[in-house]
Amino acid sequence: MTKGSPVKPNFFILGAGKSGTTSLYVYLAQHPEIFMSFVKEPTFFCDCFQIVKNPADYLALFEGAGDRKRVGEASHAYLTCPRSAALLRAFTPDAKFVVILRNPVDRAFSLYQHMTRMGDEWVGSFEEALAIEEARTLDSTFKFGNPQYFYNYLYFRSGLYSEQIERYYQWFERSRFLFVTFDELKSDALAVIGRVCEFLDVDPSFTPKIHVHNKGHGVRSPGWQFFLKHRLGPFLSRLYVPRGAAAVRRLMDWNCRGVALPSMDSGTRDALRSRYTEDIRKVEDLTGLDLSRWVQPRPAVPQANLIGKPNRDAA
Repeated sequence: MTKGSPVKPNFFILGAGKSGTTSLYVYLAQHPEIFMSFVKEPTFFCDCFQIVKNPADYLALFEGAGDRKRVGEASHAYLTCPRSAALLRAFTPDAKFVVILRNPVDRAFSLYQHMTRMGDEWVGSFEEALAIEEARTLDSTFKFGNPQYFYNYLYFRSGLYSEQIERYYQWFERSRFLFVTFDELKSDALAVIGRVCEFLDVDPSFTPKIHVHNKGHGVRSPGWQFFLKHRLGPFLSRLYVPRGAAAVRRLMDWNCRGVALPSMDSGTRDALRSRYTEDIRKVEDLTGLDLSRWVQPRPAVPQANLIGKPNRDAA
């Protein structure tokens, strides 16, 4: 695959999904010494879910890199896909990796909201999706026949970061990884960008344009959204209906328009925090991050103070 190719990536943003990877990708793409693939999420090194499948097409993503010092791409699936670490080792053993992690409780809820918004999840509540996760995990038909990326349906399991990190440590030295958190990116994006630039050996004084990317919103009916995308859309396509795809997009937009992000049920939050605590402690040992805030209950907010305040539980 690399024979005769002038440029290939030498660093990767691994994920986790719904943890700010899009924002980080956009910020780094502005750096004059960094080239990011013009397709985010090519997922070429994910053997169970590839957006870009052909090796020549993958390498073509980096043809405009020129002599820039760092060439990278961002595919959150590389963190959860069991085979990605070994595939990346075979392709580029000297690569560096930036891993951005989010409180797994918030990330699981945000991922569910994203999947319903995109029309790929038909289950009507987050709690129901958690309840059927074990069955989905054991169902080989679902694993290979679902309409999206299998691990994106495992809202709880995909947030067990320690196993995912340990897989990479089997193939790469610890020094090749920089771990940051979504909280840090959200509170001080410029500081995070500076750390990432230092890690990549490019000018850390660079200041990108900061803007919220991939911001979420709610959806009226997950089942309707799924029907529009995976039933009505393909049906109209088979009939060659003029502007059928545009009509489906408008209906999907209407199903989301004006819908605020819901809050997670407090009981669900407490249960997930308890389930994640042991793994979070392992992640602290593996990464050196202080994640104590992730295992502490959120302080109760007086009802009077909620008036006019943003929804802080939102994905």
